[in-house]
Amino acid sequence: MVGEFPRFGVSNYGSLIGVDFFGDGFLSYYPGDPFTDIFGSDLSGINLGADGLIFDFDNNGIEDCLQTANGTLNQRFAGFAGCHIVDTPGGPARPFVDGLIADEINQFGGDGTNTGLDGLTLIPKERRFTFNTTAKYDLTPNMSFFFEGKYSRTKATTSGPGVNSFYDSIPIRIDNPYIPDNLRTTIETFVNDNPAFFDLDDVLLFVGRDLTDFGPNIDEVKRETIRLVGGFEGEFGDVYRYELAVNYGRTTADTFDGNAIIMDRLYAAIDAVDDGTGNIVCRSDLVTRPL
Repeated sequence: MVGEFPRFGVSNYGSLIGVDFFGDGFLSYYPGDPFTDIFGSDLSGINLGADGLIFDFDNNGIEDCLQTANGTLNQRFAGFAGCHIVDTPGGPARPFVDGLIADEINQFGGDGTNTGLDGLTLIPKERRFTFNTTAKYDLTPNMSFFFEGKYSRTKATTSGPGVNSFYDSIPIRIDNPYIPDNLRTTIETFVNDNPAFFDLDDVLLFVGRDLTDFGPNIDEVKRETIRLVGGFEGEFGDVYRYELAVNYGRTTADTFDGNAIIMDRLYAAIDAVDDGTGNIVCRSDLVTRPL
């Protein structure tokens, strides 16, 4: 530990956003020396506007992605980290603010996810009750009845990490109505200024978001076991011994998986769209499936 507030620098509580202008599944790099200039070298004639910048939400005259490790280090050489975050639902996007850089993905302070939330249960919380009984009754000098009974009940609880997810590159289509207005407007302006290179329908946003608002994944298991054994034992003369028994056992378990994420519903909700009447719905609800 060399600093306070350890953070995971390639994700965020709200949303860490990167843009794929080409729709090929990889974040687009941004122009600027001394970094690889994809737009400038591979695609000559790109129109960056009057100020020569694509994103400058803080109005400091610097491309937003060139003032964060995610844009200059992670995005350019790994292609997975976004440069903008959204602090509140419905709020605007702003540049990601770095903390003290520890390595490619870890920082101390800044806008990354607090790794201190990863509070896994090392030993489950457990409550156990067990009852055992045995009995034996001599019916004759050579034959006895015996009985064994057992009942056990256990309740165990475990807690998963506070960061109840691992979603670093969720694709969002450009027609998603929840995209911040300042981000959408900037993207649309840049794409419309360069129709020879980009098509707005191809544009994807990649979102890295740690779902801390869901709460930790809490698992609870209740288990009951019943075992009954009854029978007879004895001997014939001094030579033979016998035992006849009946054994019955049953174990039942009730498992509760709390705050578990149902993946198909999560991704359906993420892929939101306006249904044409102003209602925001899941895109999958608008798709007609064959019977």
